Amino acid sequence: MHPIARIYDADGRLTAEIAPPRSVHAVSRLGALSAECRLELLPEDARIPVSHHDHLVVSLAGETLFDGPVVELRTDSLGRLLSLRGALVPERDWNERVTGRYQENNVGAILAGVIEGLSFSPVRYTPTHEFDAPIDALTFDQYPLFYAIDLLAKLAGNALWDLDWEGALRFRPSSVAPDHVVYFDPRHHALKVWQSDEPIRNSFTARGGIVADNEFVRSFDDPESIARYGLLPMTLFVRPVNTPSVYERLREAIVSEATRPRLNKYLDVRSGGWTVRAGDLIELRGSPLPAPGQDQVFRVKAREIAWSPEKARARLWFAEGRENAASYLRYLDHEHTGLDPDWVRRRVGPFQLDFSAVDSSAQLA
Repeated sequence: MHPIARIYDADGRLTAEIAPPRSVHAVSRLGALSAECRLELLPEDARIPVSHHDHLVVSLAGETLFDGPVVELRTDSLGRLLSLRGALVPERDWNERVTGRYQENNVGAILAGVIEGLSFSPVRYTPTHEFDAPIDALTFDQYPLFYAIDLLAKLAGNALWDLDWEGALRFRPSSVAPDHVVYFDPRHHALKVWQSDEPIRNSFTARGGIVADNEFVRSFDDPESIARYGLLPMTLFVRPVNTPSVYERLREAIVSEATRPRLNKYLDVRSGGWTVRAGDLIELRGSPLPAPGQDQVFRVKAREIAWSPEKARARLWFAEGRENAASYLRYLDHEHTGLDPDWVRRRVGPFQLDFSAVDSSAQLA
């Protein structure tokens, strides 16, 4: 059993088939994170017709390892092709800015509305679960698509989301049943676990939208985490949020995920790991770590496939928690208001009264 690589030109015509390559190294990740694949070629494939941005599809036993554009071609001094690399970057290639004002709605309906309003992104969504968490008001004003999806996931109680190779969005509760059950066998599996407190944050300032000409700002802490790990502050940029009820839902989601240490884990699988998709949930039974015999459910953050004629290995990197990106707060740690660096000032005016000292909400002229 070996991988097959197929190359298609801009018109979708098959121009080359490589079966097998010398070696394959493919990594796919959850959410809208990038995927890459590198093929080392045999001498007989050194003259195949291929150009930058041709389409590369690599599969193994019917499972797609990569599906995206060719971005790198490496040749020798005689012009013979030695290797090629493909890369798919949804945050760049599938993203677009979304605008919408939603009132007295729910997470599921808002998500459907966001996706239906897309102009050119291939992302599509077919609901498979109910998300009826009430949202009294939420406003997206030229916000990146994946920021909107990730914020809605947090407002849905830390829902899980990811994309397939064609852009189909999978959005589901974190309590959903596992996609795979793996019985740990030390002859075929290797599990590595280490703990890190690096991503901990426990004191937050949430900077929201504009309400009655004032910036909606709230602060919250996790006293237990602060007592144990010290004060670790962070500013969150949540401009679509401008009501107490939506803020409270977001606060609960963040406190439950961002204020504790994380376990970093990966599982090496000698065969069959390519059937697992990034974003899938795995129930690992009989694992020796962190507690003998304890059954655990992990989410695959990245699937790494390394294949050569001598050996094949799948390494499944597990998510630290219920994050849908490189880190749980990846989309909230910076402004997303386009090229306008003075978003708040432009909306509320150059001066603003300190409402802690006055009764009137009038602005200075």
